[in-house]
Amino acid sequence: MREPPHRQPVVSLRLRSVARGWFVGTIVAAAIVLASSGGDSDRLAYGDGLIYRYVAENLTTPPDQIHHVVVERGTSLRYGRIGLPALIWLASAGRPPAMPWAQAVVIVLAAGAASAATAALFPRAGPLAPALPFLAPGVPLAVAGGYAEVLAVALVMWAIVAVLAHRWWMAAALFAAALLTRENSLFIVAGVGALAVLRRRFGAVAVLALAFVPLIAWSLFIATRYGRFPMFDPYLRVTTDTVEEPMVALIHSFTDAYSAAAIVIVVLHLAMAAISVLLIRRSILGWLGAFASLQLLVAGPFSWRFIGDGARTGVFIQLFAVLAVVAWLRRGWCAREVAADPFARGEP
Repeated sequence: MREPPHRQPVVSLRLRSVARGWFVGTIVAAAIVLASSGGDSDRLAYGDGLIYRYVAENLTTPPDQIHHVVVERGTSLRYGRIGLPALIWLASAGRPPAMPWAQAVVIVLAAGAASAATAALFPRAGPLAPALPFLAPGVPLAVAGGYAEVLAVALVMWAIVAVLAHRWWMAAALFAAALLTRENSLFIVAGVGALAVLRRRFGAVAVLALAFVPLIAWSLFIATRYGRFPMFDPYLRVTTDTVEEPMVALIHSFTDAYSAAAIVIVVLHLAMAAISVLLIRRSILGWLGAFASLQLLVAGPFSWRFIGDGARTGVFIQLFAVLAVVAWLRRGWCAREVAADPFARGEP
């Protein structure tokens, strides 16, 4: 039996388009990894990318034996972001010597998945659609460094595809995985939840709320094992000023900036936030970009101290600003509901 018109899936997952998107995305990501590492396994990740690998290698290490570098950077926070380490462990079958390559494979496949989701959202963009995520600077930087932002982007993008296809349970599962990968996925979940409320889809809101259950359960486990909830780890607010009170953080990002470059990064993200807000009625992507930009209100000066880290931190702001602009300039490329006015009547 056919569903009523308002229940019809709005995103057509054309296998050829999605497969092409995945292929192009993996090729681009693999090229980035090879260019940055030169094929050297010791250079497949750097910075926090190495911490994700360390967590994968030390899932059962007692708290008092955790490496001091990880302790200094917040044990609870690092083990709270379990999404990427869990996949590295699975992909390597738990064998530390294989983990550098497993991490690179997971990152490349995740980048391909993000490109495939973009191809689903822009089914008439042809071969350009898979390249769109890489226009957000945080994506290629995360690919090169082995960072979890790539996986979080892939999970969030496919969750949005699921939402537009009215697959709320699938969306909740994908959002749950994204929240366990990078906590700033919260802003995108909030944007989708707000849209569901706007559309009076209260059943969908209830399903989406379940995305937080795994995060809460895992956070309780981390608090029991390491003494702190991940989001209350002293590294964020005591050791550094990565997170501060809303608006206070944004003000301090200017008044207490570590450098002129840090101020430039903040200004650029504010400009991208403004673009999303201006395009909020043009597409769901502008709407989600506006919600992603709420992160700027709580991101303190340390978030922007290093240019690369700042670019990764704001990856959702960049990504949805880019996609919102594309949806505005090339409306014909979009799946129907991608370019719909979020405030218009009817289903999202």
